Amino acid sequence: MCSGGGQTLRTLLVEGEWRLATRDDAKVRSVWERIERLHPDGLALVLDKWLSALPVEQWPTVLPVVRRWFQRFPQIDAWARYVDVELQCGSADEAFRRLQEAMRVSPDLMVLDAYLRLVVWMVPEGWRVEVDRVRSLVHGYVERLARYHCQKCGFKAKQHHWRCPACGEWGTFPPRRTVAFEGSRAQ
Repeated sequence: MCSGGGQTLRTLLVEGEWRLATRDDAKVRSVWERIERLHPDGLALVLDKWLSALPVEQWPTVLPVVRRWFQRFPQIDAWARYVDVELQCGSADEAFRRLQEAMRVSPDLMVLDAYLRLVVWMVPEGWRVEVDRVRSLVHGYVERLARYHCQKCGFKAKQHHWRCPACGEWGTFPPRRTVAFEGSRAQ
């Protein structure tokens, strides 16, 4: 997780959170751009923190950046948040196009979950109940099965950890969830 200049993902996220708390927007963007260059898998963690800290009225300022991230790094584990931003201040058609492409390039249950959420929003009224039933089923599986995995001991957790609760190692949880169907030891 370490990169040039000793700027770990964790260090940059902490700096970004601090800049966000002090309302230093230019510095926040600078930190997020460094994460994009050095640790693109960590953009899911950035997006969640960024959107949580901003009022919804300011999301349009985030949209071009988020679109760029998903265009460059479709493997980011934050498709649901991307759909939130597009539906709030962007284009459902644009989100639909990007999700269709993501499903073609790298089919994934978490992408399918976001895709179905958008489909529910887009289908004619008469179809919504049925499509939403399918989406709810897929979403339930994603919520139960999506986990972060420690690369050292294999521990699985619903939330991202910097230090593994099982083996105590630092930096062994990549910031990308996977969907595991086998029995798992998760907290």
